[in-house]
Amino acid sequence: MADLNKKLSDTLQNLTQVIAQTQDTDQQTKLLSLQANVAGNLQVLVDLTFDASLPQYLAATQALDAANLESGAAKSDLNKVAAYIQVLAQAAAQVANLAGSIKL
Repeated sequence: MADLNKKLSDTLQNLTQVIAQTQDTDQQTKLLSLQANVAGNLQVLVDLTFDASLPQYLAATQALDAANLESGAAKSDLNKVAAYIQVLAQAAAQVANLAGSIKL
């Protein structure tokens, strides 16, 4: 049985690592475009899977908003990466809670 979720996760993790290591700007641009494509398709999968009115969905969305705001601070000031890690960990926990709400 194919595990799409694992393969998508691995792909995004590997893609992020390759983007960080790639020195060629043309290749980086292509990789970033592909990353955006995969992320966009993941958004569609999430939107079609979850009811946006679920409390877990709302909590995950709010936590991800906070993490995205904090990432801006971390990008501009590397001394703020530790704070970003904490906020991102909270967001990850909320996403896990949402994932756990799926009734199969």
